[in-house]
Amino acid sequence: MEKPSSAMYYNDQPSDTIFYQGLAFEQLGQTKEANGKFHALISYGEKYIFDNFGMDYFAVSLPDALLFKDDHKSLNVIDCYYLIALGYLGLNQVDKAHTMMDKITELTNNHQEMLRHCSFKKFSL
Repeated sequence: MEKPSSAMYYNDQPSDTIFYQGLAFEQLGQTKEANGKFHALISYGEKYIFDNFGMDYFAVSLPDALLFKDDHKSLNVIDCYYLIALGYLGLNQVDKAHTMMDKITELTNNHQEMLRHCSFKKFSL
């Protein structure tokens, strides 16, 4: 995966893959590439956080749409805050990441991916 995207359907690749790519580049000593991945997450989140979001009713997404009556605009906002938080975590700007995670917590108390990243010792949240 080269750049972030919204992960609204079950078969979409999650954008936190880019976060892990950045961490891998960091471990390889390729700081420029790592930072590029982290900045891409922040840029995507900031660009699309207030987009109007509609459901795309193609065959594989329709069952989810019929079963889960979620507010897709809210889910998009949460996802964008999450991507921004990951970008800041990767850049070791933990205070900014924590601010984004607080915003997620205001919208939902059960964001499993965020909770998992909070437990990383490297980020000491």
